[in-house]
Amino acid sequence: MTALHQLPDHLDATVIPRALRWRYRILALTFPLAWALGTLGYLHYPHGPERASLSNALYHAAQLFLLHAPHFEGPLPWTLEAGRWLAALSTGWVLYAMATRVLRDARRDMRLLGMKGHAIVCGMGAGGLSVVRQLRQRREAVVAVDPSPAPEAVEQLRKLNVPLVIEDPSLPGVWRQVRLNKARTLYALCAEDAANCAIATQAMAWASQDATPRHCYVSLGHTELRHVLQNGVRDTRWLTFVDAFDPVALRLLAQELPLDHDGIGPDDPRQAHLVLVGFGRMGRALAVRAAQLGQFANGRRVRISVIDREADRHRDALLFHHPFIHEAADLDFHTIEMLSAEARAWVEAWCEDPDTLTSLVIGFDRPGVALEVAVQLRPLFERTGTRVAVRMPRHNGLTRLLDVTNTSKSVHLHCFDLDDSFAQLASADALPLEKFARDIHAAYVANRLAGIGSDRPADLPEELRDWPELKEIYRESNRQQAAQMYFKLRAMGWEAVTQTDTRPAITEFDAATVEVLAVMEHNRWLAERRMAGWRFGAPSDKPRRQSENLIPWEQLPEPIREYDRSAIRTIPALLASTGLKICRRPDGAAAGSLES
Repeated sequence: MTALHQLPDHLDATVIPRALRWRYRILALTFPLAWALGTLGYLHYPHGPERASLSNALYHAAQLFLLHAPHFEGPLPWTLEAGRWLAALSTGWVLYAMATRVLRDARRDMRLLGMKGHAIVCGMGAGGLSVVRQLRQRREAVVAVDPSPAPEAVEQLRKLNVPLVIEDPSLPGVWRQVRLNKARTLYALCAEDAANCAIATQAMAWASQDATPRHCYVSLGHTELRHVLQNGVRDTRWLTFVDAFDPVALRLLAQELPLDHDGIGPDDPRQAHLVLVGFGRMGRALAVRAAQLGQFANGRRVRISVIDREADRHRDALLFHHPFIHEAADLDFHTIEMLSAEARAWVEAWCEDPDTLTSLVIGFDRPGVALEVAVQLRPLFERTGTRVAVRMPRHNGLTRLLDVTNTSKSVHLHCFDLDDSFAQLASADALPLEKFARDIHAAYVANRLAGIGSDRPADLPEELRDWPELKEIYRESNRQQAAQMYFKLRAMGWEAVTQTDTRPAITEFDAATVEVLAVMEHNRWLAERRMAGWRFGAPSDKPRRQSENLIPWEQLPEPIREYDRSAIRTIPALLASTGLKICRRPDGAAAGSLES
């Protein structure tokens, strides 16, 4: 096993903890000093062997480090006395450090051999370290695997007392070392999607020889690839594909920005407008989620504007993966530099448009540029009430500077990044929206089975199966329904709060409210299906992605409308099951949260 004391050559001089570096600097000084003093001492010692020979003096001085010296007669020169004791102390210090290191690594290796029910984290980048830290906070046993860890990662793992195996995790031989057959979970969080897929493939092949239940989370940077692979996996109970961008996009649009500000009611004439400055993977995730969720009570769909110096190329890539997104949202792309007069003019015009609720997301990978845009345009945001989110590490000094300069409470400015998203999405249970999506699906299944009016059928339709057996396409639909719950509540002037809140709870919706929210849900479903390539056709044919219900609300058969109404009526009970209740939002209050 490759342990911490067997590091690659490029780490030898850099993985030493800062607290120990001063000790090694002292050793680097004491060794030559002891040798020099010993050599001078032998040259001046009147009874020394061959005292006139420099080579013999150097040789006998070197023997001092082995705690060996000839028998001395008479008084010793102070240089020899100091040299031999300094050499002895240096040797003893080195032997102690080596023994401590060997014993510590041996204890760590023995602990690895006895591990059971532990987590294996492959890839010690920012995401992997975030998962390790969260698992250790829960006092769970963890094993880290990385073929070439960064020095900072090695030092952090030492502090967390986490064993590190420096091997290629895509090779099958490593799984016996990390005891995959005894592990509870496996996280493939390397930087490359191909490496993570190789880890999952090798781990599944190795684990197929054993019936021990475990789960593997595979990180994929491309959301579209994640959906394709997740839908193609036969047994989703073992394998879950995750990415860092999608959960961040959901939280921003539904909670932290949010897209509809304080809510868009049935009589509100304004259109939600999302402006994306920079259109990398984060921007694309935001655009897709905004198109899926941006169906509001006033019947107006979301508008999405993009500013990027390569906007044309990014637009082509977006339409390649989502060719029907235009059917769910109004899109326009502008191929210009953000730090230009033309871009500023566009942003000013959008923010000052009285017919829109504008939200701006600055998604540059360069924090300095993002900060410059946010600071320069802050007076505009304050004057127009524009909501702003800036991609910037929370621990970055620029983030603290932005907080200090943002003294006006009228500016809704939020900083976000992917630092902690891996730790949250690594386990589905850690995501409040994921749990709420499961509750929504359970309520839908119960409603459908009650409509059947008989015992649970032996062979359920695929959309009525329990969550672990449910296909990803239906899971995703429930997630979108859960996220849009924020928009529905805000549309009626409500928010979800904890049960300890003193405001009276709204436990039942009147018929008019149910109708408004049911229409919103149907429009959300239409956008979801159309973006996925579904088309109207009778009769419905799922393999051909054809549905007879892809029609406006007014044309839906009454039984289908009632499914949406029933789902809306269950909202208070669903929230109550998670410890929340619905209350009327006070004037000027921020959007509510579904998190407990």
